[in-house]
Amino acid sequence: KREFAAWMEAERPSPRAAARKRREQTAVIVGGLYETRDGRWIVLGSSRLGFERMLAALGLEEPSLDDPNWVLPDDPREHFRALRDRIRAVVIAQDGEVLRDRLQEAGVPCALLMSLEEAMLSEHARANGFVHSFDHAAVGPALMAQAPLQFGESDYKAATETPAFGEHLREVLGELGYEDDEIAELIACGAVAEALPD
Repeated sequence: KREFAAWMEAERPSPRAAARKRREQTAVIVGGLYETRDGRWIVLGSSRLGFERMLAALGLEEPSLDDPNWVLPDDPREHFRALRDRIRAVVIAQDGEVLRDRLQEAGVPCALLMSLEEAMLSEHARANGFVHSFDHAAVGPALMAQAPLQFGESDYKAATETPAFGEHLREVLGELGYEDDEIAELIACGAVAEALPD
């Protein structure tokens, strides 16, 4: 961990590069993202208990679990890299939803990745109040994300109305110190607009 922290401090890598290096250095992590046969992506948890349940549910044997005489190599990265490849080969041969259901039944922490639209339309989002639907005056029926949090007794809901384009333009510019004639000039020259062009 000290070596990784020193590398992070010295190199200032992108989050993606840092995650890749961390996975390479942390040999026993076999969880993460795996592609399924139907092009979905499933994320698998990698706690010790989840690891054991996952391998059993996938039908994979693992000497670190099954063989009491097996000794972890001094540098186990290659062993676990090969295990990740075996997991990948099993996962890519199965459809995402079927695999997710089987793993969840076995108590393995996992989830299918979803697009924003899939997540917002999901039963989970509705059941937990993460989305709010309403009729918007300009666009009609609308569905929008709510803040995914709740405060005790407060009943937070997303707004059902939004200001029209430019509705508060003069007010905002006035608060910024512009005089009425300056605002009129900004509108006339096209720097700002109170309405969308036709």
